[in-house]
Amino acid sequence: MAATYTKSTNAKHKISLKGKLVSALWLSGAGRAGGTASVQVKTSFVGDGAQIQITGKSENGTKLGSASGKIKQNEYAGEIDIPDKVEIGDLIYFEARLPKHGLVAESNRIPVKPRPSVKRLTWDRDTVHRSDDVTLTCEFDGGVADGDEAIVLVKEHDPNAVDRSVTSIPATVSNGKIELAWRFEYADATDGILTEKELSKHKKHYAAPQYFFIVVLDGIRIGVNRESGLLSFKDFAELVFTDEYGAPYADYKANVTFADGTTKSITLDKDGRCRADDVPPGPCDLEFVDEDEQQT
Repeated sequence: MAATYTKSTNAKHKISLKGKLVSALWLSGAGRAGGTASVQVKTSFVGDGAQIQITGKSENGTKLGSASGKIKQNEYAGEIDIPDKVEIGDLIYFEARLPKHGLVAESNRIPVKPRPSVKRLTWDRDTVHRSDDVTLTCEFDGGVADGDEAIVLVKEHDPNAVDRSVTSIPATVSNGKIELAWRFEYADATDGILTEKELSKHKKHYAAPQYFFIVVLDGIRIGVNRESGLLSFKDFAELVFTDEYGAPYADYKANVTFADGTTKSITLDKDGRCRADDVPPGPCDLEFVDEDEQQT
């Protein structure tokens, strides 16, 4: 039924809206003993900065972790600890409370599963090229069942800055492991990669783009310390040199300095072209050898 406004329109009126606690939900279908679980609470007509308290509980009476924070844009997201002592199969829930509003709600129930034990976390190679299909594997020792759902997060590691997310891939445990293919594409322009020459001024060193992956299973993050190992990107360089009239520098010899500071001698073909494979990604410099003599 629509609300009817009956007061005058030529004056100010104060209208009070009653806050509500709309939902309290776990963000995964199960909790893992010894791990953490993400929670989400949604409200309506609750102002930013309102205090919220989260208390984890189990139906068998085991105390879980707690969290507190503030509502922002009618929402709160956080994590609570699930202790090792929670019985496997027990159902857990949490209580969300907004003390100043007198609002309380209980979440849905989810089962407790054992913490996964990982046997192996690895790429199927050490280096990767553009458009390569790479296989990544997370093999478990126990604590999982076929059909368990997970998310694989591929991240780029930068020792000179911070790691950044590349992609997330849904995955499912099958035969005690997660195994999936990822097609590598380097989307950024490589001329933006800082070279050894540029970084050495700041006492830092060149690093090719490197990748690791994390498996997130019911809130458990596996591989956060880059246990998968680092997958290094190797690029190629195609060089073409002509004079101002378009004539190629045929058979010229030159030295190329790559982004990591290494140098390679090359010889241009009859069309003034040369290709180098498995080179460090990033800008490179070229210097002709005895250029004046070659032009005489």
